[in-house]
Amino acid sequence: MNLLFDFITIRYKTGAGEYVRTVFYNLLEEIEGRPKDHIKLFALYDSAFGIAYDDLTEENLSKKNLAIEYIDLHKNDICEIIKKYQITRFFIGCAQYLGDYPNIDKISCETICVIHDMVDEEIGQKNLNIYCDMLNPAFHLAEREHSIYGFFRYQKATLSFIQYIRTIRNNYWKAKSRTKFIVNLHKNNKKFHLITDSEFSKKSLSFNLKIDENRVRTFYLPNRIFSKEITASNEIKKIFKNKKIYLLLNANRSLKNPYNTLAAFEQFAKNNPESYLLTINGPSQQFKNHISIPFLNDADFEFSLKQCYALIYPSFFEGFGYPPIEAMFYKKPVFASYTTSLPEILGDAPIYFSPLYATDIYKALHELTNNNYDYFSQKSESQYSLINRKSEKDLKELLNCILEGIND
Repeated sequence: MNLLFDFITIRYKTGAGEYVRTVFYNLLEEIEGRPKDHIKLFALYDSAFGIAYDDLTEENLSKKNLAIEYIDLHKNDICEIIKKYQITRFFIGCAQYLGDYPNIDKISCETICVIHDMVDEEIGQKNLNIYCDMLNPAFHLAEREHSIYGFFRYQKATLSFIQYIRTIRNNYWKAKSRTKFIVNLHKNNKKFHLITDSEFSKKSLSFNLKIDENRVRTFYLPNRIFSKEITASNEIKKIFKNKKIYLLLNANRSLKNPYNTLAAFEQFAKNNPESYLLTINGPSQQFKNHISIPFLNDADFEFSLKQCYALIYPSFFEGFGYPPIEAMFYKKPVFASYTTSLPEILGDAPIYFSPLYATDIYKALHELTNNNYDYFSQKSESQYSLINRKSEKDLKELLNCILEGIND
């Protein structure tokens, strides 16, 4: 059996990339227990983008004596690759990353395709990301002040807004091309199988692509693998020392709702000066109790989850939501948006709020106190245990689908 495994998705370090990396390593363990003569593994990548994870490059995997052949999709035809290498089965870890490649909708081998969400259709094509971007204080009309400085700042914001409109327009067409192949393959290839990671995403697929949801499987995401080769830095340890820190991730993405959260926490910190907001990849320090740091490696990220007081997850849209579950593993209380997949995945463990209103985030922050902290900590622990059991079961089923195929 010749298995083609998607390394296109790991061109970036994203949630989808972490997912593919985790599935790949678990797949290797599963293969170890099977007759190796019957399985030949190929890694499909694009040299124009490369591979973001050093441990998954051809050079580093070869050091582990793993018999994996790398195939470059750049300037090559996917159908010809499948024919040339006599591919039996193709695993796609995130549909959107392959949607732009020519003839992807004509593949005829058995294909197991994971699509984590319909963010382009739900956000981009409905222009909701314009709203998210407009929450940036740079776009506030208050900047239209009566001064030369204010005039030019306002003009800059206006020009940026026009650029956003152009970006949204481009994203609309890109979104159509990135998902069109799914519809075609779902219709024309009986050996094409769709997998998603929440019931919300399944319904979103059905609604946006008019796909029969009975032909879509839901497998919860597995726990991602953290690197154990490095330890937390002294810099991150110094940040957390003697501080009550609330953690906000991906603060550089407007869809993750950093601006409403920053506004809410600034007001909250005025009456709670012992509390600090730590943002990752976000804007520079906005107020006294705001700490801003860039991207974290695995060790610093794990340390941050272990040491934070609570996690704030104010996202406008999620297909699943890795970070809250990871925080719950460490028994951390979670504040979360009551939207899209999050209530399904997080259950009744978090303190919920509407992501639309900074006021509601501000109100939610007051609901966690030292007196009820253990209560929310225990709820996090219980919810993690529940999700983890399903995730482990679903991972085993996914690996079996990849290695044995799927009979509808």
